Amino acid sequence: MDIRNIDFIEVDFLNGFWQDRYTLNAETSVYAVKKVFEDSGRFDAVRFKKGNKNIHVYYDSDVSKWIEAVAYLLAKDREKYADLELFCDELIAKMVENQREDGYFNSYFQQVAPDKVFTTRNDHELYCAGHIIEAGIAYDKYVGKKDLLMLAERYVNLIREVFL
Repeated sequence: MDIRNIDFIEVDFLNGFWQDRYTLNAETSVYAVKKVFEDSGRFDAVRFKKGNKNIHVYYDSDVSKWIEAVAYLLAKDREKYADLELFCDELIAKMVENQREDGYFNSYFQQVAPDKVFTTRNDHELYCAGHIIEAGIAYDKYVGKKDLLMLAERYVNLIREVFL
């Protein structure tokens, strides 16, 4: 028996339940979440918008999961979702711009609690890092752009230095 992983790009939903769910997510949910993230300040948090102190410890993970979802849409139909690619590229550029020289990136801790970096294990710091890593991998693999993955690699190197 030949068992192997099947890459997302190899799967097509042609009709039925899963096609309906995919279409709903691609054409409605991703845009609805984008609006909620714009309204709630999640995107402004990773942009490091001046004066934005209404940042929660989990915002980076939310934004990263959304970028990862967009990467999967772009893998299937890049032209159709070109607006989302441009939006993600802008977000990622701002994230890279605001990454600390030592590799650290976390919008909450950098802007709200810089004296608490790596001191409170329950405040989503490493959880957010994990989602940045996953988004970076997906965006590189399916969009072919490495900036977020490089941000994640620099962050991982710092995490390794701090915790090993």
